[in-house]
Amino acid sequence: MKALIGFCLLFMVLLGIGCGGNAPTEIKSINVDSIKQLKASQDSSLKEVNKGVSLERIRDRADVNYIGKIGNYIFYCSAKGKVERSDTSGNNRELLCDLKVHYLVDKVYILPMTEDVFIITWQETAYTGLNTYTVKYRAGSDKPDWTINYKAPDPGVPVLANGHVYLSTLGIISKVNVENGETVWIHDSLYETTSMRYKRFDVPQIYKSTVLFFDFPIQGRKGKRDSLWVNDQTGRFVR
Repeated sequence: MKALIGFCLLFMVLLGIGCGGNAPTEIKSINVDSIKQLKASQDSSLKEVNKGVSLERIRDRADVNYIGKIGNYIFYCSAKGKVERSDTSGNNRELLCDLKVHYLVDKVYILPMTEDVFIITWQETAYTGLNTYTVKYRAGSDKPDWTINYKAPDPGVPVLANGHVYLSTLGIISKVNVENGETVWIHDSLYETTSMRYKRFDVPQIYKSTVLFFDFPIQGRKGKRDSLWVNDQTGRFVR
């Protein structure tokens, strides 16, 4: 009888150990983006970047189609690409550059590098389709230092960090040397028509040695964000 009681007690102890002495522990699923964010925190903290500012479209003025305040200035852009600047009161307006668009500016971002040097990204509507252009202009110059043309719509916010500008459009992400306009790396076939992944990108997050790109959800078509984790030096995807 004692042997039977001892066996029962031993069995209960072993059962308690196997179940942790309580109810089984719940195993929670981990979001893939959470893992990437954890890797980012191990890589390094986010770098400080300069982000382009989207000019707001207005319809009640014949001389300007887009307007936005950046720092101590108000920037203006016409439908034909004439970019001007004034003080915050609207006085002392001056022409900065003429983008010389072929048809119409559809969307525009301005990213000041210095007081008189700017990165400008815009979407242009033309008879041949939608294109995204990025230029580096010096105030008063007749032509840009360099120009990049991606034959795709939906430009994202240009981001400047460590002498490079990070660009995105539909299905495209890239890193460009801001001094000479040379492409360091580019991925230009990302858009997936079935899943609609990588149609339009949010502001990229720049870390010590990696870059994180997020796309936007699409109402009724794609409920969650998808992300791309890229080595900053090589442009290779980090698996």
